[in-house]
Amino acid sequence: MPSTQGGIVGRRKPQKSALHTFCGHRDLWIGITNLEEPKLAKRFAFVTWSIWNKRNATRMQASSLPFNQLYQDMRDRLNEYQLAQEPPIPKFMTPRATRWFPPQSSQLKVNYDGALFKEIWQAGIGVVVRDAEGRVRGALSDRTMLPRTVEEVEAIACRTAVRFALERGLEEVVFEGDSETITTAIN
Repeated sequence: MPSTQGGIVGRRKPQKSALHTFCGHRDLWIGITNLEEPKLAKRFAFVTWSIWNKRNATRMQASSLPFNQLYQDMRDRLNEYQLAQEPPIPKFMTPRATRWFPPQSSQLKVNYDGALFKEIWQAGIGVVVRDAEGRVRGALSDRTMLPRTVEEVEAIACRTAVRFALERGLEEVVFEGDSETITTAIN
C-alpha cells in the first residue's frame, strides 16, 4: 500500500500479525484462547455457534437469520450473556466523618447503614437503637443480595430499621442514616 511521508512515495513496512495458520477448529480455539484479547474467545464461540445454527437451519429448511445479521446477533447475545453473568457492582463512596448526637431524653435514635461486599456479591445491613445516654437498646445485622446501587442498599437498610422499630413497639423514634436521598425521602 503506497504512502506519502514528506513528499516521498513508498511502501509501508509489513507489520507482524498475531494471526497464525491453524490445522483445524481445535487448533484455532487453542490459538484464540492463548491470545490476551478481552472477550475474544467468547465472541468466537458465539460467532461459530451462530454459523453452525445457520447451517443446521438451512439443512432442515427452517428459518434463520441472514448471514449479514449474524455478527450483530452475536454482539447482542454476548452483551445479554455478560449482563446475566456479572451483576453491576455499585460504586463505593468515600464515607465522610460523622459524629453521633443523642436524641432528646424522651426519644430513641435508630441508626441504620448498608455495606457492600462485592467479593461475595452481597450487602450487609446494620441497625442500632440507642437511648439519650447512648446505651444500646437493640441491634440487628443481616445480609442480602447485592443491589444495583448504593442508594438501594441504604433504602433496604432504612426499611429494615423501620420494621425493627415497629416490631419492638418503639415510639418516639428518630431515624438516622448515611444517605441524604433516603433521609429526605422518609422525612
